[in-house]
Amino acid sequence: MYDALDVPRMKREAEQKALRDERLQGFAIRIIDAGFKAEALKSHPDRGGKADDMVDLQQVREALKQFAAVQWPYTDKTWP
Repeated sequence: MYDALDVPRMKREAEQKALRDERLQGFAIRIIDAGFKAEALKSHPDRGGKADDMVDLQQVREALKQFAAVQWPYTDKTWP
């Protein structure tokens, strides 16, 4: 519970949450990119994969990145 005069604390906590959300979003983007790279090494036509699989993989990567950008900060109450 906050006192009505504890605005500096509320502002500090909001800034800390924003920084954490930004950090978590960065982690999500890096995980998406790492997963893409691992799958691209298997699916790339130069490595015996199919071109259609690469196109699909790229579309999934972009969709996940857009989701991560839009969904942050994560609003589920079970999220830490």
